[in-house]
Amino acid sequence: ERRGLRGEAVRPGGYADRIASAMRLLGKARKRMWLFAILPALELVLALLLGSSFSCGTSLLAWLRGDSIIALGQVGSLYFAYYALAPAYRQVQFEPMGALQRWKATEESQDLWTRLEKAMPGVEPDAWRMGGASLLVFVVLSFLGASWLLVGMLELMGTMAYGCHSVVLFFCNLLIGLRLVVASALLMLVAYRVWCGGSVALPSWMTGAATAGMESDGSM
Repeated sequence: ERRGLRGEAVRPGGYADRIASAMRLLGKARKRMWLFAILPALELVLALLLGSSFSCGTSLLAWLRGDSIIALGQVGSLYFAYYALAPAYRQVQFEPMGALQRWKATEESQDLWTRLEKAMPGVEPDAWRMGGASLLVFVVLSFLGASWLLVGMLELMGTMAYGCHSVVLFFCNLLIGLRLVVASALLMLVAYRVWCGGSVALPSWMTGAATAGMESDGSM
């Protein structure tokens, strides 16, 4: 069984390639976390400035403020999750095969916390709980953000009946379009990195849209 696991891990596109791709992607995102925080902060400032200068017949400006707050919450929850799970991240980064073998060896256990403790020795249980709670908050905010994006599109449609200043419409259309493009590209990039192991070439426009601002200055 161990020999089969090792063969599955070292083959092109196997576990080792998937883990390495995921670690590279996480490393790039971690180094550019400040950028992910600045963008929604600028969106919030823009929403406040537009609200004080222009009028809109719908709640589009309120939607813009809410969208930026949700995005800031997502960044904060991800940062806290990385901070809490940093010991586990380092173990997987520097010893991926050992962590994978220990995890596979605990398949008979039904207790998730026990499996994590054995797969990542030295990581405190509180770290798993805090990191897991932060990731759960991120998932909830992601679903909320997707629903909120739909609300924004409905608000845009409502401006055809109730009117809205052209400057507000321009920025809201721009932000909604960018959010859709970047979110779609990121989802496809993550799926490609994790499940394909980098064995299939992606179109250049996809990698450019998804990794803009995330290219690291050096290797991990």
